[in-house]
Amino acid sequence: MPFKTAYGVSDRELTRFVENSELVKFWLKKFSSRPKESWLSSSRRDKARILCRFFKWLRIEKDIDLTPRELVERHRKFRLSKDSTVEEMQWLLNLALEHSRDNPDFVGMHAIANRCAMNESEIKSAIEKIVNYYPAWTIGITDDPERRRTEHGNPKVWHHWKAHTEAIARNVEEYFIKKV
Repeated sequence: MPFKTAYGVSDRELTRFVENSELVKFWLKKFSSRPKESWLSSSRRDKARILCRFFKWLRIEKDIDLTPRELVERHRKFRLSKDSTVEEMQWLLNLALEHSRDNPDFVGMHAIANRCAMNESEIKSAIEKIVNYYPAWTIGITDDPERRRTEHGNPKVWHHWKAHTEAIARNVEEYFIKKV
């Protein structure tokens, strides 16, 4: 389901982004080239668009103009250097978290998902579209999401999905806890 984006990219920008990066082409091969029936599923093109928008966000909001390869190499250098500070080693993680937490592209996406109860694969797919680094996120189940949000200090970004059954909710929770 398309949604309005603050960092939209044209088809021309997207094509240029993918064509100019062997790293991006290689990464995209792990995804299907065709969208599935569920609106929560995404194709290789959808993943490319998300990645391209991330790099556009970096240029616009952070004044960081790097190619995907340069970004990976910079992160790798920080991670392998014995002289790197914790902040330098977590640089890319912090950028990804800031992008996913504060990006207006993602505001309200949980409202779309909460229109009706979802099955297990739909919830997993919705979460996997949003979360880039699982240890930085919290997952749990509740019958009162607003109460839990308040108990967590009313975070700026909060996502929740309605499961068809409690068993589905518990299966999804267990699945993502194992990813941490």
